[in-house]
Amino acid sequence: MSDDTDDENGDADGSPAAAEPADGERRRCTACGAALNRYSTFCTECGTRQEPVESGETEPEAGDTPAPTQQRGRGRQQADEHGGPGQRDRGAGQYGAQQPAGYNQPDRQVTAGPHSNTGMAAIAHLLGLVLGVLGPLLIYATTDDPFVKENAANATNWQIMLIIYGIISLFLLIFLIGFVLLPALVLVDIVFIIIATVRASDGEAWEYPLTPRLL
Repeated sequence: MSDDTDDENGDADGSPAAAEPADGERRRCTACGAALNRYSTFCTECGTRQEPVESGETEPEAGDTPAPTQQRGRGRQQADEHGGPGQRDRGAGQYGAQQPAGYNQPDRQVTAGPHSNTGMAAIAHLLGLVLGVLGPLLIYATTDDPFVKENAANATNWQIMLIIYGIISLFLLIFLIGFVLLPALVLVDIVFIIIATVRASDGEAWEYPLTPRLL
């Protein structure tokens, strides 16, 4: 009699009664206890990764202590998300490696401060036209101003490379190319020094092109 009543009620609603899932198909999230599909790999509520249940295995109920490997895996995941010590050290090493050596020196400054002597910084470049490498090198060795020291270092680096480029051009005189390179070097030297002098007056330590940081 009750079976007939249930069938009639189900037909009256117009939809069949929902089938209860079998016990073997029920799964619970190991972290929050939410109901999961048997083959779910992530919890839809808290996002915790779930290990797939093999045939013949039973899913642990909510509140049960997860396996040590799962605890360690979640611990590493949380440490990475919040920036663990290892991750911060790796990030600091990567960013530090991208900076030139001179930028990390406490006695060097690439932009002028409130007490920087921009006039002396500009003179460090102009002395390269008169004294060559000796002019900016002398200022580099005697100044205590970080901004002046940075400009003097840049000017010294360029004058050293200018000598090297000049020697190469002298050897290339044999192939007639040196007759073009030598006058070009003189012109490039004047142009570069003018640019560096103007930038130094404006409070910027300009780095010469084609010049490695020797100092």
